[in-house]
Amino acid sequence: MKLFVAADFCPRKKVAALIEKGQGSDILACWENELRTADFSIVNFETSVAPEGARKIRKRGPCLGCSPKAVELLAKAGFKGVSVANNHFYDYGEAGLRASIDAFKANGLQYVGAGADLQEAARPLILGDTAIIAACEREFSIAGRDHGGCNHLDPIDTARQIKAAKEQCSKVIVISHAGLEGLDAPSPGLRKRLRFLVECGADMVINHHQHCPLGCEQYLGTRIFYGLGNFCFPSSHREDPSWYLGYALMIDTDDMSAQILPYRQCAGGPILEKLSPEEWEPEWERLCALVADEALCERIFRQWVREMRPMKNFLPYRFKPLRMLYDRGWLPDFLSRRQKLCITDAMRCESIHEACLDSLDK
Repeated sequence: MKLFVAADFCPRKKVAALIEKGQGSDILACWENELRTADFSIVNFETSVAPEGARKIRKRGPCLGCSPKAVELLAKAGFKGVSVANNHFYDYGEAGLRASIDAFKANGLQYVGAGADLQEAARPLILGDTAIIAACEREFSIAGRDHGGCNHLDPIDTARQIKAAKEQCSKVIVISHAGLEGLDAPSPGLRKRLRFLVECGADMVINHHQHCPLGCEQYLGTRIFYGLGNFCFPSSHREDPSWYLGYALMIDTDDMSAQILPYRQCAGGPILEKLSPEEWEPEWERLCALVADEALCERIFRQWVREMRPMKNFLPYRFKPLRMLYDRGWLPDFLSRRQKLCITDAMRCESIHEACLDSLDK
């Protein structure tokens, strides 16, 4: 079977405007041949159909929504499925989840990675002798006992899902949505988690979420693609050229080989365009060499932490000018040594983390 896999699709700005006018047919036109020849094609639907009157959930970060016409565009372009395990699929809660699933069904698209309950969210997509499992890191979209949502990329749960899928199919592909935005090198933790999926029996691991392309590696004879980049995700304020680069995969499930299909998306306009080998190969070689150098990846990760200063979200700098001054090191860190130790313990110790998370959830 030939399987076409693409990353983050989020119709916004000019893309959304064209879709609403019924003029979006050219946006994905460059993939006509691949989508026609693939036996199955799947894209990460990183948004939610937002029905009129639906309320956004409370979360950190933006809520992303679209109209059912965006789903219609994917179907007309030739996609046959969507992976929906990501940090935006539940942005409009149960109403958005139901509206999205209704739109998928109305347009003949199969979906994987989310559902009305935990069981449906964890259900793999079976394509002949190949199973696809989609899962994402825990943010605000994960399904719970009393509500729907996405499948959690939990080491224990995902390992069990791979084992169960192996009982039905000879090949299992895991599509994960994980990592740190803007970081083009896998962090030590991400590398460890995705390699573990291979150890559990995954025959290929395909990751996205970082909004920039990352390289791949062979681990125990299995390919791990650490980040496909954006597929169609327009932005009016991103200056980093990596936001506009990405690659799709054409996978032959017989031998699990993969053809890499690079492109430039929404750079100066809403249309996707393929890249020539001359444009792409130097960057791909750099990305794969970076993945191969674990020590360098760790240094880049620690530099990212120093620059992004993620602990600023726990400080009272709510206004952007104050945040900017803090980022430049011109304002003090109000956390005492004891507070930092408590936060460290809450994040690191599994039992304390569980108790704190339950307390915060309530």
